[in-house]
Order: sequence, then structure tokens, then C-alpha cells
Amino acid sequence: MHMGESMSIHSEQADHRWFLPISAVVFAIAAFALLAPGQEALAQGASDESVLEEIVVSARRYEESLQDAPVAVNVLTAEFIKNNRIQGADDIMDVTPGATYEMFSKMQPVASMRGVIAPTPGNASSEASIQTVIDNVVVTKDFMKAPALFDLQRVEVLRGPQGTSFGRNASVGLIHFVNNRPSQESSSAFTVTGGSDELIEVDGHFNRALSDTASARFSFNYDEQDGPTESISTGEGLDGDQNLAFRLGLLLEPSDSFSAYLKAEYSEDRDESPVRHGFFQPESGWTCLNRAYVYGRGDADPGYPDSPAPPGIPPGGAGQYNDTWFAPCDPFTTEISDQSTGTIFETDRDIITLTAELAWSLGNDLTITSITGYMNGETDSLTDVIGSPNNVGWQLVQNDGESLSQEFRIDNISSGNSVRWLAGAYFLSDEEDRVEQLQFQMDGGRVGPWVPTVRETGGFNETSSWSVFGEISWDLSDRATITYGGRYVSDDKDYVTRARGWGTNRQLIFLPGVDSLQQDGGPVVCTNMGPPSPTCGSESDPVGFTDHLVTGSWDDYISKLSFDFEINDNMTMYALYSEGFKSGTFQPDALNPAQADLAVNPEDSTNFEVGLKGAADRYRYSVTAYYMEIDDVQTVNLVVAGSAFLGLMSNIGSVETMGLELDGTFLITDNFLISGNVGIIDAEMKNTPDPVDDTIDISGHRPPGAPEWTYAVFSELTFPLGNGSDIQLRADVRGRSDVFNQASSRTGPRAGARLRPEIHNIGARISWIASGGNTSVSLWGKNLNEDWDIRTFGPPSPCCSSFAAGFKGKKSYGLTLAMNFGG
Repeated sequence: MHMGESMSIHSEQADHRWFLPISAVVFAIAAFALLAPGQEALAQGASDESVLEEIVVSARRYEESLQDAPVAVNVLTAEFIKNNRIQGADDIMDVTPGATYEMFSKMQPVASMRGVIAPTPGNASSEASIQTVIDNVVVTKDFMKAPALFDLQRVEVLRGPQGTSFGRNASVGLIHFVNNRPSQESSSAFTVTGGSDELIEVDGHFNRALSDTASARFSFNYDEQDGPTESISTGEGLDGDQNLAFRLGLLLEPSDSFSAYLKAEYSEDRDESPVRHGFFQPESGWTCLNRAYVYGRGDADPGYPDSPAPPGIPPGGAGQYNDTWFAPCDPFTTEISDQSTGTIFETDRDIITLTAELAWSLGNDLTITSITGYMNGETDSLTDVIGSPNNVGWQLVQNDGESLSQEFRIDNISSGNSVRWLAGAYFLSDEEDRVEQLQFQMDGGRVGPWVPTVRETGGFNETSSWSVFGEISWDLSDRATITYGGRYVSDDKDYVTRARGWGTNRQLIFLPGVDSLQQDGGPVVCTNMGPPSPTCGSESDPVGFTDHLVTGSWDDYISKLSFDFEINDNMTMYALYSEGFKSGTFQPDALNPAQADLAVNPEDSTNFEVGLKGAADRYRYSVTAYYMEIDDVQTVNLVVAGSAFLGLMSNIGSVETMGLELDGTFLITDNFLISGNVGIIDAEMKNTPDPVDDTIDISGHRPPGAPEWTYAVFSELTFPLGNGSDIQLRADVRGRSDVFNQASSRTGPRAGARLRPEIHNIGARISWIASGGNTSVSLWGKNLNEDWDIRTFGPPSPCCSSFAAGFKGKKSYGLTLAMNFGG
């Protein structure tokens, strides 16, 4: 939805009667294929050299053809990532059917898949329903996700529960980043990019054989860019980013029966903190006239001195309602707090990753694999949480965490026997210490001297987890295979939480030791310390609580059963039943012991799907229909009490979701390729009172993170030149329906206040590729129609019925030079 358009809120009652017809369609296509022309007829007129490359996946922890894997997975190859400028996890989700992604910063990612959101940012004790895996090692801490993408081999996005072969919870889906490994073949590559918003990127790799049995690969990445949001007063970018990363891999193959892959990686981010922008979305539609920020009340409040307007912002007149700043209509133009005092809004992140993967080939085609992963990360971030010319509200976040995981597997997959199996055990120990401090201007944003009011929450969590898992596949015939998998998991968590505060702001009302905060002729007064006082506590003697311990233990057994049948040499169908589990968690923002004791129950998912996959020299496609039910879905909701707010986690009864996913690549002619995907989702919440107001029933509404549809289409046209070089034209369009950000706020005047708009974005690229393909020059553009989206929602603004939000979707463009030397 765009500014000026009307908006209607409806109950979104779902009709699930179409799931069986969709399933029938999948099998009808299979039946049609039995009567359809063969591969030779479809490829008539094509040269023998113009064929699609086979795609290999490791979705079941061993390599197999994408066509043979009975699982819904889309694969982004290195070439696709480069040609379509896939820069991060948000771009990956944009091209995944039925998926969405939002994040305030790299440390706070929130993804959804098949209509189920995985909200965990800011929670030291929780993990996402959609797991992130890098080179077979699970990334358990959210603030260490969203990695820099460089020297990748491929990215696999698995939709639906993935628990029986991967060693960690993945109740809704999984993203697997597979980096290039060292090889005996010498190669090197170098890519440099410059573009809009002062973009500079440099990345590359060097691969060498050290001996007949050892090889090494060194990869690097550096990028920096001004942010898309400009300052009104200076015209400079406010939310730029910078990343520097190195990766060193060593592959040892001393014999035919043993190999060792060792990897060390360091990544640092030195970003400007992302900014938020006030917006207003009443039931009647969007409006630009958003009275959001008070900066000079003049004679309306004689007790508060006037504050001069920042450069470029016209001063307001005298009076209660005129002395306000109207947020601009442009979502990419705003202002942040006055930084003349030396305040630096910055987000720093440092991550060290160590991986050791050892493999032994034994007799009888047995293979033993050991995977050890260690990650250590730190973040330090200070952000203008509201976004205004005044010092209204700041957020300081610090994370310090590490994880150590160990996985053992044994299998006979390489045997080719009619019965193949895999068994494994997984152990995890991780910990995280998180501190979040909200700093407020006196009295919720009124102009005057900066008198800090501070509310600080924090938690230290330790997780110990172990699981055993396995799968067995039995070939019923040359064309039919049945597979069963199971996994038992046990999680123990100890969480020590704390909260404290001092000052005058209403944000302190939930803390122990604060009886009430009253408005009496201007400033907020605290009555918890005897006679009314303008302050509650102090930095040396704060109100609140500390060292409150909560513990939890959760375990479960989940299983998977699949049947796949090869219809002919070009087509396979499968049916799958799978279960997922995500353990319970605790409150990240608890402001008193009673809130801290509100443990969040585990999340369980049950998934049914049928799929059809087809592949030949010139085409590859998949069709998947699914039904999934998730019980006790974990959600985060913003609780607002007057101008005070906090985020509380809770379970909603259940989510029922079903849908259709289409994915295909077609080589229309020798020089014209088209690919794309579509996701259609029908999802609703069941037995669900509003998490904020339990007197309201929101059953039947769409759950958070559930678009009604998504799509992405890509085309590539190549023109050979006489000297052996090529000109390549590429274009893409990606879109998504509107989608809610949280479960609550579905009724009343704020019914659409946390609704992300429908979007459609266009990208294009023109490349010159030298003879042999080792050098290319590309001119590219993204979001050319600048159809903006909301990337994150913030708390309410200090006045009126508005929220702060971060935006994305600004047009960008650039020039890329890529050179490859050998390999």
C-alpha cells in the first residue's frame, strides 16, 4: 500500500477447501507429463551445447541432484547471486517463494517462511524457527547471522521443518550458506564495484595447491556505502554500512580414506546505526502530515525553554499543536538527534568463526564425519530509536556470545545399496550476555536540557543441548523410494535476567520500586520514594531488580516420512510428512520478576506436502503444495501503556497455513533464459486471543509474517559478438503482498498500524563478457521504480497515533568489474 491509497482491514477468514484440489493439480501435471512430448521434442532446434547445468544440493546432509531430493528447496548458485546482486539475507528471502524478511540492523534479523515468522531479535535465550547454517555449522545466536556474502558456492533455502538430518532445531525452515572450498586447481578472482550512495566494494579469492595432498583458499570482502536515508539538515546518508571480512580454508587429503577441511573466518562491521522515520497510518489510509516530534513548545509550556529548529527545518509557531515537526513524505529523508554533543550513532560487530570438518571412508562404503564449529561474537550499538531532530529516545545494545557445537555422523550413502542410512549425534553449548539500555529525553520528548531517563534490561543465558538423529531410505523398486527419519532433542536453559532504571520518564512504570508516575503541571513525578519527587532512583541507586534466575528444560521426538517416485527420466513426484520442534524461551524485556517468570512454551510444527519435480536439458521446475500447522507459535508483541512500551514474548494458540510454491528455470532459446517462482499462502491464527489484550479474539486473522502471495521473475538475453565476447541483458521483478509485523493490533483504530505495504520492485543489468568469460563489466540497477517497503517497526512516537519505522527499497545503481584468473 502506498501513500494516499485507502486501506481496508478485514477478518481474513481463510477457506482451506482448496488444498486438496491443489494437491490434485500436482498429480494431474504428473499425469499430463506421461502423455507429453519427450525431451527431444521440447528441445527441438536447440544446439547440443545449450543445456542447463545440473544443480547439486546437500539438503539431506549429503550431495545429490536437486531433482532427486524429495524436499522443497530453492538453490541460489554463485552465478545467480552475482548476476542478480544478491547482497544479504533480505535479498535471499525476496527471491524465495512465500518468504519475507525484516531487520532493524544486521544484529536483529526476523524471517518468515510459509506464513510463520521467527521473531527472536533481542533475546539471549531464544533461537529462530528458521535456522541459519554456514558450511554445516548452525549459527545459534541471531546477532551473528546476516553474514557478508562472498566467495559463495551456493545458498540452499529449505522450506518446511528440517530436523531429522540437520543437528539443530529448524521448525519452519533453514538457510544453508555453502562457501567455496580449497581445491588442487589454482585460481584467483577479483571484483570491484562502485555505485550510488558512495558504494565501494572489493572482494576476491586466491586458491593454490600447497602439495599433492594439501590446498588452501583465501577469500576477502570489503564494502562500504552511505545509507539510503538522507539527513534533512546535511543531505548526507544516515545509515551507511561497512564490512571487512577474511576467510582462510585449508583442505588436507593425505589418503583416499581421510580428509580434513579447516576454516577460520573473521568479520567486522562498522555501520552507522539504522534510522527510523515517523509515519502515520490511520484506518483511512496513509498520510504525509505526521505530527510526530515536538521541538519547540514556546508559550504553551513556559517551564520549558524553546529549542531552535535544526538547519533546513522551518521553526514552528507558538502553541500546543503548532510547535511540532511534520515528518517529510519522502520515506528516505528524515532527521536524527542532535549530534553536536559528540554522540556517535554506530553499530559495531565482530565475529570469529572456526570450523573443522573431518571425514573418514571406511570399509563397506561407510563414512564417518565429524563437524566442530566455534563462533564468538560481540556487538556494540547506539541508535536513535525514534528518529527526530531532538534527543527523544536512544537505544544502546551490547551482545557478547559464543557457541561450540560438535556433530558426529556415520552413513553408507555412497554404497548405492537399496537400503541406505545415516545416523548422528549433536552437542551444543552456547552462552550470551545481552544488555539493552533505552535512554529517554525528560518527560517523553519535551524540549529542555537533556536529563537522561534510563531503562536497562539484560540477560545472561546458557544453553546445553544434545540430540540423536538418523534417516533410513529403502528402494522399493528402481523408481520408488521410502525414507524415514527421526530425531530426539533435549535442551536445558539457565537465564539470569535483570532490569533497572532511573529518571523521570513514564518508561519506568513497570519496574519494581515505582509505585506510580504522575503528570502534575508538566514534569512526571515519582511517588515511590516518599514525597513526590521529580526522579525515581539514580544511576548509583536505581530502581528495579537483578540476578533473577529462571530455568527450563524441554525435549521432544520429531520424525519425517517421505515417498518419492520417478515417473520417467525427467520427472519425479514425492509426498512428505515432517515434524519440527523449537524449545521454549524466556522474556528479553522483562521489567519485573513476574514478567521474567512468564516462560514461553515450545513451538511444534507438523507439515504435509506433495511435490512434483521435472528436469531436462532445457528446463527445470518444481511444484509443491503443503499444509502446515504450528502449535504454540512464539511471537513478540509491542505492549503500549500510554507512552510507555516494552516487547513481550508469548505463544499464540496455533497457526494453520497452506499454500502452493512454483519454481522453474527455462532455456527458451540458446540465448534466452527465464526463471522465477511464485508462492501463494493461505494462513490464519487459530484459538488466539490478542497477545496484548486477551479480551479480543484475533482467530481467523493472518498471522505476522504471512503474505498472501510472493513472486520473483528473472530473464537473461545474451547477444554473441563477432570477437567471441557477449553482451548480456538481465531484468528482474520481485513482489509481495502486504504483510503484518505482529500478531496484535488487528482491531480498533490501530488495526493497520503495523502492516507492511504491498511491493513490486524492478532490477536490471547489462554486461559485457569477454571471450572465455574471465572478464566482465556490468552496469546494474536495483529497485528502479523505488517501491518502498518497511524494513522494521519501532515504538510509538512521543505524540499522536504514529509509529516510527525503518524503510528500504530506495533506487540504487552501479558499475562492476570482475576478473577471473584460472580455475
